[in-house]
Amino acid sequence: MDRQLIEQTVERHEGRRLTVYKDTLGNLTTGVGCLLMVNTPEGLIPVPAAQELFESLGIDFKAVCNGEIALTDQQCDEIFDHQISGAIFAARCQLKNFNTLPDVAQAVVVDMEFNLGSTRFAEFKELIAAVEAGDFPGAAAQIKNSLWCRQVGNRCADDARLMASAA
Repeated sequence: MDRQLIEQTVERHEGRRLTVYKDTLGNLTTGVGCLLMVNTPEGLIPVPAAQELFESLGIDFKAVCNGEIALTDQQCDEIFDHQISGAIFAARCQLKNFNTLPDVAQAVVVDMEFNLGSTRFAEFKELIAAVEAGDFPGAAAQIKNSLWCRQVGNRCADDARLMASAA
């Protein structure tokens, strides 16, 4: 597994911001795609896992959410390291042959896990089956033929290209 490739892939797609911002859905986010608060019809709802992570790292969650403080580069790196480890673990749980996949295929799967979360990634049953069968061009086609692809644009094109190159 090439963790550096995974991190570069995810960070290229997510971007890196040390201050809080609203994503395309109005969710409060910071760092490298770290979801802080979810935008709901009832208002912004804190993400418990993010609160717990920030607390464990000694970061004032409310102050970050309110824009009162920015993350340091070190804090951003620590949060991202935790998130990447979680996405890798989830990918290993989803794909029985994750550890034997080519590095670029692993990077795409983790990138999608990172962006979608495990529950939504699990809905990509045909993609998962194609990856497990070593049909990387077929997996790339599954990526391109998804609603997710239409929602994320360049990220999808890049992930599909990378997946096809795993063949």
